[in-house]
Amino acid sequence: MVAAVVLTWEGDHRFDAEDRDAMPVDIDGEATMGVRPSDLLPMALAGCSGVDVVNQIGADRLTSLEITVHYTKEPDPPWRFQRFRLHYRAAGPDLTEQELTESVHRSHDEMCSVSHAIRGNVPVETTVEVSRQLTADS
Repeated sequence: MVAAVVLTWEGDHRFDAEDRDAMPVDIDGEATMGVRPSDLLPMALAGCSGVDVVNQIGADRLTSLEITVHYTKEPDPPWRFQRFRLHYRAAGPDLTEQELTESVHRSHDEMCSVSHAIRGNVPVETTVEVSRQLTADS
């Protein structure tokens, strides 16, 4: 598969970006009018894995999925990423912690292209939590 994205400089540290389907993303090195470029990698890692988790468990079985990525970077240029810690918090009527854990591991081990791209360069740790959402009747 060959794909391309396009970034157009808009002045200062701002770029208008388009993904391969021309979907826009505002990028801003100062984070005043868009996403910091370095935040795109943790977002991509979580998004890629999140899609895998939803596909494995089934969108009809999930009532929520939230992925928080904590990361550390070196304090000096080039500010290399040192570690990613992803916490998956999901809910579903019959979702188990084991099922969520297996889905997350399978995503990072077998499916997520972003995870595979950084493998061996930056450690990725994962934790999971299955929350029990209350309903109006509870």
